[in-house]
Amino acid sequence: MLVGALALAACHGGAAKHPAETDDDEGGGEEVVAVEPAVSAPAAEPAPRVTAASGELAAVPASELCVTHGKLDAGAHGHAMIRDASVRAVAQGSRGDRAEVHFTYRGESAKSSHLASGDMREQIALKLRAADGCNLIYVGWRFAPKAEIVVQTKINPGAHDSKACGTSGYTRIKAGKRSKLHAPEPDSEHVLAAALDGTTLLASIDGAVVWRGELPAAVRSLHGPVGVRTDNVAADLDLYAIAGGEESTSKCEPGQGGD
Repeated sequence: MLVGALALAACHGGAAKHPAETDDDEGGGEEVVAVEPAVSAPAAEPAPRVTAASGELAAVPASELCVTHGKLDAGAHGHAMIRDASVRAVAQGSRGDRAEVHFTYRGESAKSSHLASGDMREQIALKLRAADGCNLIYVGWRFAPKAEIVVQTKINPGAHDSKACGTSGYTRIKAGKRSKLHAPEPDSEHVLAAALDGTTLLASIDGAVVWRGELPAAVRSLHGPVGVRTDNVAADLDLYAIAGGEESTSKCEPGQGGD
């Protein structure tokens, strides 16, 4: 359900734009690192609540999302209906450190899309501090080939669109604490949330923390909005974000992302 619309910049001519992204993911040379692990927490650890001091999360209408790759349709009450095999979008003007995606999983997409690495993934992911297609943080609930939370940074100093960086710069972060997961059942409803405090990241599903860990210090230099990506899934979703982020220095080019 929508709890209110954000006053975010619209993604059209004259608005701040965001470079188009390609359908890329970690390549064969992906680096996996473990930053000094955070203290483990109980499996039922609740997700932190958003307070007035930290800002209020609000649903971003589908019509206000800047779609940089693929296609989504606006459904009832502003939900984003995703049926394309690969979709990328950001919420321009949002703060980059906290987001949620509330979704109803409809199953696999009718068509499938391979990543640039050649691999197949079924996943819904949040994007944090998404400066551009080359510099951001991914927090994904991967459904297949293995159900798990996957946290990656993609950092390519000096590169600002996927034509420049391709699949370079990915680093998968090992968790200090993680929980075993199952893939969602068709037509089930879930909430994937992520919150970054300094370099400490918490990810939760349906209100329980399932991943906790430390990101590399390089993420401190990332500045950008939050967003969402999907791969090979059909879903009806709402992206929840906090208004008041820094103005993007790049432009949104809806639907212009190529593989």
